[in-house]
Amino acid sequence: MMHFYPETIEMSRVDATDMTYRISTQTSVDDLMASIRRVGLLTPPLLRASGSGRWIIVSGFRRIAACRGLGWERMDVRIADGAVTDLEYCRLAIADNTNNRLLNIIEQSVAVSKLSVFFDDDRALCQEARKSGLHISPELIKKLKKLKSLYSELMSPIASGTLPLTIALELGDFDRDSALALLHLFETLKPTLNHQKEILTLAREISLAGHKPVIELIKEVMTDIMEDQALDRPQKIRKIRVQLQRLRNPEMMRFEQAFQTRLKRLNVPEAIRLTPPADFEGADFTFSFTFQNINQFKSVTEFLIRLAQDIDFKKILDKNVEDNASIH
Repeated sequence: MMHFYPETIEMSRVDATDMTYRISTQTSVDDLMASIRRVGLLTPPLLRASGSGRWIIVSGFRRIAACRGLGWERMDVRIADGAVTDLEYCRLAIADNTNNRLLNIIEQSVAVSKLSVFFDDDRALCQEARKSGLHISPELIKKLKKLKSLYSELMSPIASGTLPLTIALELGDFDRDSALALLHLFETLKPTLNHQKEILTLAREISLAGHKPVIELIKEVMTDIMEDQALDRPQKIRKIRVQLQRLRNPEMMRFEQAFQTRLKRLNVPEAIRLTPPADFEGADFTFSFTFQNINQFKSVTEFLIRLAQDIDFKKILDKNVEDNASIH
């Protein structure tokens, strides 16, 4: 078992610029300063001696910053007794954080990165992480390693939990401008995880098909919808999805245009509504109508009977995109 001994040191000897063992992404210390001012420093930081006569912080970065903010010139710390390896210090740094709180995704990534120096095999790394209180799978480790290559602007929303890890990794495949524009869309409209994945997939496929670069797609299609004050949030999400689906599948747009043209020629009474399949992908059409008396009911049913003989109506049901005007 590792033992520690207390020591009181001068604050000027602590090297706060050495981030070798830093795990936490938290930087604010106002709450900690208030706590230390009120009840004192309950858990002294753990330090490691450097070769230059100074001290490196293993755990307690925020505690030291808070004490400095309070004007302390000296403080109590803990020092590991005996020979301690680099790996053991790394374990201590991670354990000090995991024992006090759940680490956010960025902190988990930082911890994995530090342990990766000592382990090439992800399964061995996974077992080591668990010893320090970090319970992650080899599959998650692979994803956490990729975070280092993501755009810096994605880190804060990832750490706060507003940007899911799977979506963040997908955004990393886009150019910076496109990734940040898509991030803004997700933060503003807050679509479900499945809708976010759908939007990313459609945007990528439209771009790869050569129809439009992603950043242009965002500016020309999504931005106008996002700024439309007449639409609520769910309506904006649906409209963006439908627009992207149309661009990804031009045939769908042709179906819709043909449907609207033929519907207009059918001269359907106001009391009757014909609804096509959602996104023109299914096979079910829906008729709905209103009436107030038996005469209106007869009028509606007579129209529907006549409609069965109309070639435009038949082409609508067949989803025929050839638009030769029917002769009545």
